[in-house]
Amino acid sequence: YDREVALRDTKARLRMFVDATFEGIVESAADQVVDCNQQFANMLGYTVAELKGMKLAKFIASEDIDQVMAIIRQRQELAIEHTLIRKDGTPITVEARGRPGPSESAVRFTAVRDITTRKQTDENLRLQARMLDSVGQAVIATDPHQTILYWNTTAVAMFGWSKEEALGRKIDDILPPETSPDMLPDIMATLAQGATWSGEFAVQCKDKRMMPLATTNAPLLNDQGDLVAIIGVGTDISKRKAAEETIQRQINE
Repeated sequence: YDREVALRDTKARLRMFVDATFEGIVESAADQVVDCNQQFANMLGYTVAELKGMKLAKFIASEDIDQVMAIIRQRQELAIEHTLIRKDGTPITVEARGRPGPSESAVRFTAVRDITTRKQTDENLRLQARMLDSVGQAVIATDPHQTILYWNTTAVAMFGWSKEEALGRKIDDILPPETSPDMLPDIMATLAQGATWSGEFAVQCKDKRMMPLATTNAPLLNDQGDLVAIIGVGTDISKRKAAEETIQRQINE
């Protein structure tokens, strides 16, 4: 009797754990659902009762069902990304990690996480990165301590440093500026106040040549108003400077 009570208590606690997790939990056997938690049911728009006994092919996308069933038959413990179809027909992208039950059993336990929003965010970030790579100006992002976070394709061509060489290093190490000692503190003070700073100065490229730049630095603030990143856009003004010097020389002559 004591063992039965302890077993019931253990089952109740396990059910509480399963229901408390943020992930969907599915118990399946062969090709159908045996049981699942409420989170998984909510993920697909069904009730738990509707999902019990349902064939996996009912909600796994047709292009992914063969891969999923092969993993199940081979009793692999594997994390994969694939598509599920909700009750209303809309697809969602999930990350599923399955583990087979005892060797003599066809039972399998799978934790499922909806990553649709994350995938869309990742795709948006990749699109934004491609857009920044297509502009004809150097776009560089740093943290408040001047560590480089982003370095677009134009910056590679303009300054000679590859993305791998630039990311994670201090901007002053990559592009030593030819400025007065007071300029950088003044720039940082302006950005910390949420204002944009624009100006001209020369920097040293990888091949040691000095390049005059027209640059605009904009602050990126968090919800508390703290400076978390700096976005800089630089334009090579070497030709303009050369033309100005030629004109000035002609005037002097």
